Amino acid sequence: MTTTLTYPGVYLSETASAAHTVVPATTNLTAFLGVFSRGPVNEAVLVSSWGEFERIYGPIDANSGMASYCIQQFFLNGGVGAWIVRLDIKEGASASAAAKVSLGAIEVEARNPGKWSESLAAALKYPGGLEPNKTQLELVVTEPKTETKPEVTLERIGGILVPTTGASDAAIAAAAQAAAATITANSRYLKAKPGSGALAEHAAASLAGGKDATWTTAEFAKAVKAALTTSASAPPLDLIAPQVFNIMCIPDSVWCGPAVQGEICGEARNYCKARQAFLLVDPAPPKSWLKAPAVFGSSTVALTIGEVGVQTGERKKLVGSEWGSKFIGAENDAAAVYYPWVEVANPANNDQPILIPPCGTVAGIFAATDTARGVWKAPAGIEAALSGISGLADTTINDTVDGELNVTGINVLRTFPVYGTLVWGSRTLAGADLFGKATKYVPVRRLADFVEQSLVQSLRWAVFEPNGPTLWASLTLEASQFMTGLYHAGAFSGETAKEAFSVVCDASTTSPEDQLNGIVNINVSFQAVDPAEFVVLNLHLGAGVGATS
Repeated sequence: MTTTLTYPGVYLSETASAAHTVVPATTNLTAFLGVFSRGPVNEAVLVSSWGEFERIYGPIDANSGMASYCIQQFFLNGGVGAWIVRLDIKEGASASAAAKVSLGAIEVEARNPGKWSESLAAALKYPGGLEPNKTQLELVVTEPKTETKPEVTLERIGGILVPTTGASDAAIAAAAQAAAATITANSRYLKAKPGSGALAEHAAASLAGGKDATWTTAEFAKAVKAALTTSASAPPLDLIAPQVFNIMCIPDSVWCGPAVQGEICGEARNYCKARQAFLLVDPAPPKSWLKAPAVFGSSTVALTIGEVGVQTGERKKLVGSEWGSKFIGAENDAAAVYYPWVEVANPANNDQPILIPPCGTVAGIFAATDTARGVWKAPAGIEAALSGISGLADTTINDTVDGELNVTGINVLRTFPVYGTLVWGSRTLAGADLFGKATKYVPVRRLADFVEQSLVQSLRWAVFEPNGPTLWASLTLEASQFMTGLYHAGAFSGETAKEAFSVVCDASTTSPEDQLNGIVNINVSFQAVDPAEFVVLNLHLGAGVGATS
């Protein structure tokens, strides 16, 4: 804007900067795929607290699978945001079903399937009390009175217009259609469709026909694959874009045995790696859990895990057994495993102890470490103390056992005097010394994902810009400023920034042929800081050291 200068003095002019900056990507959002008693099916929903999870997916009860326990642990240990995907069976005799009931002109059905939906009742009432307004109705959704609790009104949906007396059949049908649309659009619990007859008051009626899915290991594996594979509709975690998830947990996969769990986690690992995310794999259940069928969702599953169950004296089977052959490998650097299971209070059994997989607890530690220190800090050590646990499934881990597992890429949870129970390992499943991978450590793999994701998300402005030296210089400057910030935060090694990283975007990276094809190439490299896994003290004791004459 041109300013006319007329009087002596200071004039102010604001000019918008054309510069761009790289915005750091999130690193601590965790996706949990699991079996829950209620909630949206095959849809990723972001929850920011345990209370919010309970409101949508239900509290922990006798029918809860392992995922609910692990999500509670996630928030207890520093988790700030979780994408929840409720798995479901939609077809066949094993499928779940939503309860429903007819209210005359309206048929209502629970918005989400499961036995839980039979706890709902619905009524159509004229508002206004003693002087009702009979031109409108409201849908009242309640949880009826039981022996242990009074009736609870969950919601009221108003604005349901009643057709006038003597209205035509077409008008009556249109009113029912509009009422169903109003309920479906506004109710958190129900959806509706037109029934038969005219809209009128209807006494409270309980919903019936709700059914939980009957899970088997094969059905569970099929449900996970469906949630992670692009088909007619995109996978639920793809639909959250441009938001992302960074860590994935599938706690109930532990019941499936090494072959099926390996298949599930292989699919999940590939899905994560393609999206710069990281999978936390759980070890097999302790042998003590194999004495009886385990609760899996709302049904029992016969366990066929056999010899891969782990207990004191059998830890090496993690490496040499069928379990180890399915998970440990040079290409598996987008995943890690932590051993053993953790003991927590079970709210479904008067807070008696229960053993659960460690993935949710460790994911919380990941999130807390990322927030406090950065993704380049190993989520392990004395700052990685576990909260909300009362013990470990294996209490005999010592330095010797730790060393045997660590060199093969298996991380341990250990209890130390003073410090308590800690995450005491930070290797990926490609972290065996034998493999010699550059990404053997969890923070190195995740730092690379973080840098890639941050740059990809923030450099989209360059699309359709003139592909020449001006653009190249801008991209170099923007990426270099971001990398410099990470260097000063301690993410890279090197005595100077020049030694720590490089960003090149010029004629040496983008050829004339690339320009003709609309391609600009940016080469970014950096030196990650490996964690100080072994601290060696060299002590020299000599007579007369420090003595004075």
